[in-house]
Amino acid sequence: MKRKLWPWFLVGFAATFFLLATLVKSYVMLPSGAGVTRVALWRYYAAEWPRIFESQALGPATASQEGLFATTLQHLGLAVVGGLLLLTVARWIQRRTRNAA
Repeated sequence: MKRKLWPWFLVGFAATFFLLATLVKSYVMLPSGAGVTRVALWRYYAAEWPRIFESQALGPATASQEGLFATTLQHLGLAVVGGLLLLTVARWIQRRTRNAA
C-alpha cells in the first residue's frame, strides 16, 4: 500500500521556510533613509513588502523590487528543496521498510 507522501513535503517546506525566515539575516534601509540595519529575513519582508505598494518619492529609502523579488524567490526555492529532501527521505524509509517486511 502506497502511503501519501505530500505531508512530508509540506513539513519539510514549512520547516525550511521557517528556519530560513528566522536564522538568515538581511539588510534593510531605515524608513528615514538615515542608515541600514541587519534584520532577520521575516523582518526584512515585513519592512520591504509594504513599501512596494505605497507611493513614495525616489531616494535611498525606496524599496528595491528586484532585490525583494530575488530574495523571495531564493527563499521559496530553498524551502522547496527542503521539502523535496524530506520527501526523498520519507520515500527511502518507506521503500526500506516495505522491502524488510
